[in-house]
Amino acid sequence: MDRTADSGKLRGGGVCAMVNNSWCNNANVVTLARSCSPNLELLALKFRPFYLPREFTSVIINTVYIPPQANTDSALCELHEALTQFQAQHRDAALIRAGDFNRANLKHAVPNLYQHISVPTRGNRTLDHCYTSYKDSYKALAHPPFGKSDHAAIFLQNINNGRNGKLRFRGRSRAGQTNR
Repeated sequence: MDRTADSGKLRGGGVCAMVNNSWCNNANVVTLARSCSPNLELLALKFRPFYLPREFTSVIINTVYIPPQANTDSALCELHEALTQFQAQHRDAALIRAGDFNRANLKHAVPNLYQHISVPTRGNRTLDHCYTSYKDSYKALAHPPFGKSDHAAIFLQNINNGRNGKLRFRGRSRAGQTNR
């Protein structure tokens, strides 16, 4: 996402999403929203991965950047409005909100969410957060930064309560075989 001139931003920040082609191909990715204001940068994408639990029709990932100098209350209000809209329009989607929140805490605006990242993501601070409505579902693992980033890359491993971290899906694979 390119910034617009009216955002007043010249450097720092930014959002992106990288998609593993073995999870979802580009034909099944839809951009729902792009926003760049002085307080919030947001990229919302809807995915229809190859394999998905039956209770979900899609996965919506919101990538977020709230600058350190942002008005945190305004940023969280703007983000809350967008998230409420996505939830209303896509009731059966799994919703993931992730990014660099700096001083902001989304739980203040949306208390029914759980923050899954507890490891430092920049220096000794946890600036990057990942929120879902699924309690105790993921364990955050830090990896080296991508490219010239000064933030650790975070991999969220599914804990899945006693199943050795492996998800089991029932349904049809792309080859038409039944998975169990």
